[in-house]
Amino acid sequence: MKNAYIFIIIIALLVALGVGLTVKTLVKKPVPPPMFEGAATTTEPVVTTLTGRELIGVNFIVPGGNTVVRLADGLVDYQTADGLSDGVVIFITDQVVFGEVAGTPVAVAPVAASTGGTGTFLYLVLYEESAGGWQQRGEVLLGDRVVLQSLTMDRSGANPRLQARILDRGEGESLAVEPSVAIVKEFEIIGGALRELSTARESGDE
Repeated sequence: MKNAYIFIIIIALLVALGVGLTVKTLVKKPVPPPMFEGAATTTEPVVTTLTGRELIGVNFIVPGGNTVVRLADGLVDYQTADGLSDGVVIFITDQVVFGEVAGTPVAVAPVAASTGGTGTFLYLVLYEESAGGWQQRGEVLLGDRVVLQSLTMDRSGANPRLQARILDRGEGESLAVEPSVAIVKEFEIIGGALRELSTARESGDE
């Protein structure tokens, strides 16, 4: 009788283990939100392998306030510093690009943030690496509810240049309309900041 009980317990443990393994295989990495599409690239190979995960846990100061959010791979819910509203920050690691300015490592990360309203604002955020880790130096706004299709960095010059290809809406179109107009924005990293060089509708886009 005792052996029978032991046999039943072993079977139960095996079944539980099997269920646990099955559940584990069903867990998948969240699909990136539609505002992030392609992975970032650089025009030159990077000597060290940097994936963007280096910025996980780094502080992001939400523009327009004093709210600080720690970046995670995907979505992070937060409450504004004044406690009056809730927001969401979205960060996708494989779209981060890395470079160097005067010997200082830099990273540019696409980060989207909402502050409780209907808008979801997409930024390029500049980080510099120092002895204290990665520090946010500034950001530029790409748009409200736009889709980032690609982000590339040209590291051949003293000041790295970036090209962001986004989908936005046509002039006069409502923000409720699905973005479909391809726009290319170019920036350079200079003086510890991102400076916009140009914005143009992609050639051939009607």
